[in-house]
Amino acid sequence: MQKKDYRQQFIQAREQLSDEQTAALNQHLLHHFQAFNWEAQIHFHVFLSIAQKKEVATQPIIDWLWQQQKKVYTSITNWETNTLETVLFEPHTHVKLGAFGIPEPVHATKAPAANMDVVLVPLLAFDERGHRVGYGKGIYDRFLKQCRPDVLKVGLSLFDHVKQIADVSAFDVPLDLVFTPDRVYSF
Repeated sequence: MQKKDYRQQFIQAREQLSDEQTAALNQHLLHHFQAFNWEAQIHFHVFLSIAQKKEVATQPIIDWLWQQQKKVYTSITNWETNTLETVLFEPHTHVKLGAFGIPEPVHATKAPAANMDVVLVPLLAFDERGHRVGYGKGIYDRFLKQCRPDVLKVGLSLFDHVKQIADVSAFDVPLDLVFTPDRVYSF
């Protein structure tokens, strides 16, 4: 199947989840994330999830990273250029809803993407080779190309992988890991 088909399929699959199912799936995913060895990584870029779209809940991950003394960063989206600007995200950082209901920090300190050790990437679906289906604007693919070559690219998904995404392009940046409620995939 192609990205547009998977995009539609997994948006519908998320919509069909009850709040209880979503909470349980997020809890299992968080458990896998916490059990992973993150000792060597300090700087984590984390997307702020959109609860209305039933994206993976990243606030519990962020809270845990802060408890582990990790530095957490997130982004502000420039919709004219479809690019991300990295900013420091701290417990006291004020957040407002931006375009498309995306939570974004207000008055946050800018940081270079090249400083990131780990980037948590939103996705709708992923395949057995680590390719992902996002929302279709290529924003995270552009962002990942600004990061160091050794940055750990990590997807978060409430669902398991699909066999293959048919229309992967040279522009698409594959993931290194994906955390799901059932397991951790490594590519």
